[in-house]
Amino acid sequence: MLWMAISYLMMLISAFGLGYGVIRVLARLCGRETQKMNPIYYMLMGFAVLTVYAQIVSLFTAVTYVFAFIALGVSILILLPHNKEIRQGLKNCFQNIRWFEWILFILCTVFVMFLTSLYPKQYDNYLYQAQMLRYYEEYGYIKGMANISTRLGFNNSIYGLMALYSFKGIYGFSLHTVNSALCLFLGIFSIHGICHIGKNRTYVSTGLKAAVLAYVFYNAELLNCIGTDISAGIFGFLILILFAESIEKEEKDSFSFGLIALLIVYVVTIKVSMVMLGILVLYPAVMMIRKKEWSRIGIFILTGLLILTPWLIRNVLISGWLIYPFPALDLFDVKWKLSYETAVYEMALVKGWARIQTSKVFDTLKLAFGEWFPIWFRALPLRYRLLMYLNGLTIIYEISEFLYGLWKKKYEVFRWGLLKLTVLAGILYWLFSAPDIRFGWCYLVAFPVIGIFSSIIWKKIEKKSVFKIRVSGVLFSCMVFMTCAYVFIKADCAEVLKTSVVGRINLQAFYIYQGDFSMLPVEELEINGDIFYYSPVGDQVGYYGFPGTTDKALLENLGYLGDTFEDGVYYKGGGQLW
Repeated sequence: MLWMAISYLMMLISAFGLGYGVIRVLARLCGRETQKMNPIYYMLMGFAVLTVYAQIVSLFTAVTYVFAFIALGVSILILLPHNKEIRQGLKNCFQNIRWFEWILFILCTVFVMFLTSLYPKQYDNYLYQAQMLRYYEEYGYIKGMANISTRLGFNNSIYGLMALYSFKGIYGFSLHTVNSALCLFLGIFSIHGICHIGKNRTYVSTGLKAAVLAYVFYNAELLNCIGTDISAGIFGFLILILFAESIEKEEKDSFSFGLIALLIVYVVTIKVSMVMLGILVLYPAVMMIRKKEWSRIGIFILTGLLILTPWLIRNVLISGWLIYPFPALDLFDVKWKLSYETAVYEMALVKGWARIQTSKVFDTLKLAFGEWFPIWFRALPLRYRLLMYLNGLTIIYEISEFLYGLWKKKYEVFRWGLLKLTVLAGILYWLFSAPDIRFGWCYLVAFPVIGIFSSIIWKKIEKKSVFKIRVSGVLFSCMVFMTCAYVFIKADCAEVLKTSVVGRINLQAFYIYQGDFSMLPVEELEINGDIFYYSPVGDQVGYYGFPGTTDKALLENLGYLGDTFEDGVYYKGGGQLW
């Protein structure tokens, strides 16, 4: 855990410093009178900057620990001239933290770090995700590398950040701490917000912060893994929280909303399924147009393109597609491009498997909604069916409140309209594309939370008090406790936590190291003097069978674009073999 702590600390300082510097520059360019922001903006923007930085580096060379130390050095240089301001900010922050909050912070830290010390065991980690991480660490990228394993074409940008802080060159194996770092940093942020609900009474944003804690518990077994669901979900929740806070505080300046728009662009590069959050961009766009802030519009558009461009370039270099697997975006004709049939099949596989877990994915996609939905719904565990029912009830209530607002001309009910519309659009997009619960957890939990705490009923409860104790504060605290406790129990967090300490004979290894990726059985295949790996028993080659494939047939039809593997690869057959 010592090495994990070092990784966390470097991420914290680097993200805060780079985010602080970038936001101050943007504030100055936008003519913002005050350049001070909520520190969470610095942190989130810093993670975005680090990810973009890692992707740019990967276009030229391998992403190693050297670049992590360069980022740390730059961050320190940014922070040093403002050390008095930062020290004062930290002092004010610490003064605002009560003793019991420190206990909760420590418990959260221990919980996350114990679970992160386990060995990764998520299926997709060993299917293709560890391979993507390894490509970042060894090469940056290989042109056409999706021809070796097609799912490398997904190109989730977060793997650049993971490679930056894997420290393989120092430790001899790859740390995997980014997901748990996000859960830890933003979990502590959420705990602090929940503890101050009586003072702030910002119930919508604080309710979403409670959802972040529930999300951490929900993913207890995956905190040590390198999947993209956690990072996308955490950033999705934080975007909703920041937007809700700005609405609650009646923020009049478009700058903070512009930063949220940039974070939305960033989270889409982590996972394309978060694209519906883009609806929120309409809010700052309309604000800036009304105020005729044309320079701000230009600055934020250019900054958004800077975030997006390295990811898009990598997409084309890896798979030949602008976004894979979206067959509609067929824009390039390059030798290393995955075939159109491959993109269609991959899209069908993602959608069909999420609806009904069968290999006959095209048959599943032919089914009408009324045919596949009942099968999918019955297969859900009870707790997820209840969550779906809760969302259904929330939709019914929102429609009735909308009609009531029109009838009574109480336009206050429309205050949260765009946020609700965005989350609802996210649910519908998830349901009709790839309705795997882990892809839609953020939306499915956020919609009832926003609906409950922005409702007319809750506003009436908020005005009630018994013996000078606000009923809303007590009720809110009970709801948070029961929800988090329920998720904690259903996610078997106690058992998972127990397994992280039981059986650890080498205590030194436990306190210093982190569980490494498992070694899987693989076989070798030589191509042009280079050794490739495939699984003799399945489709997983893991981290150490590198470079590896999910299908031996792909290797048998692999060609080199030049003389060496580093020059790139392409598929020699007429179409992918399945």
